[in-house]
Amino acid sequence: MKAKFYLPIILFLFSFSTKSFAQADDNSKINSAITELSIYPQPSNGIINFKLSEVQNQNPVIAVYDLLGNKISEIESDHENGTIYSINLEDKKAGYYFLKIQTDDAIFSRRITIK
Repeated sequence: MKAKFYLPIILFLFSFSTKSFAQADDNSKINSAITELSIYPQPSNGIINFKLSEVQNQNPVIAVYDLLGNKISEIESDHENGTIYSINLEDKKAGYYFLKIQTDDAIFSRRITIK
């Protein structure tokens, strides 16, 4: 009886795990150490920075989606240095959005918050 109660809680917490994996074109998982992605600051005032690992050092294609899955815009990122990129979402309303970052080797999806 107790297992039925704890299972949904464990699954809910597991869904917010900070480990991230990218998915390759052949739908296999790639080692997360090779395809690290960090997005900061969270929540943001509209300027979003993200860092890809050096293996993924490419010009990524970035799409912004609302919570309903509607594509709001496609953005070119400003390449700051090395593997750090910056995008400007200051024109978006406060709320939750999804970023889809696509490189030649992987596709990343992350939820962001604009305050």
